[in-house]
Amino acid sequence: MSKIPASHDFPQMPQWLFDLDDARPVQMPARLPSILRNHRHDLHNRLMSGGGAALQDSDLLDLVVGRALPRADVRSLVERLLHTFGDYSTTISAPVARLLQIDGMTLEAAQELKLIEASAHRLARARVLTLPILSSWNAVVDYCHTVLSHCGIERLHVLYLDRKNRLIVDEVAAQGTVDHVPVRTAMQK
Repeated sequence: MSKIPASHDFPQMPQWLFDLDDARPVQMPARLPSILRNHRHDLHNRLMSGGGAALQDSDLLDLVVGRALPRADVRSLVERLLHTFGDYSTTISAPVARLLQIDGMTLEAAQELKLIEASAHRLARARVLTLPILSSWNAVVDYCHTVLSHCGIERLHVLYLDRKNRLIVDEVAAQGTVDHVPVRTAMQK
């Protein structure tokens, strides 16, 4: 039966490998590993050359989450996010508490997703503010879909328009549950 050698039997190995109390901290590389650097570089190039349509949902999430976790390979996290939420828009509109339940998700990454969501809403509203939204029923439906489709609960909005049918204010009149919103009229009060 062979004897297992003690740590001092390996003179070429530093003692700190065996003594965790005196272990030296491991330094992270100053740059991303080349596989990650090249992967993100390729995604950025595709985005700049072909626009958002050139990237899949996983690619967009990779870029967004990668900004919050710059030295990490986030591809497995992106897979978990898409598996849990289904697509890009549902993922970025998920509540922070729900995002943080995903293994590997950090508060910083959730904040990046919320920043993207807020930007998307602002862009949609700004576009609508300059257009006569009631010029067609499809314009109203598109606006409502953009604002309401990923809320997770029923909400009643009142859209105030000027005489040129441009949106002045989008006011949330009531919020409800997943499948119901109570509406009180003036006669019910």
